[in-house]
Amino acid sequence: MIDQKTLKLSDLDLEFVSAKAGKKTGNNPERQLIRYNFMEIFVRLALTKYLKTGVTESAHEALQKLFSDHINGFFN
Repeated sequence: MIDQKTLKLSDLDLEFVSAKAGKKTGNNPERQLIRYNFMEIFVRLALTKYLKTGVTESAHEALQKLFSDHINGFFN
């Protein structure tokens, strides 16, 4: 997924921190993703990789592309 063109490691770090910001509770440990954070990070990465770079025209297309190109193979 990280190709240094449309998505860099620093983008991944930034989106991880953004997904965790302000959401600290007893059931939400620091530096770990829980269920809704897991999906949120996929959406954030899709927007960064495909929508912001102009590869897709909508958030929906960006998320579909992220899943078809990078994620679905792990869930078959």
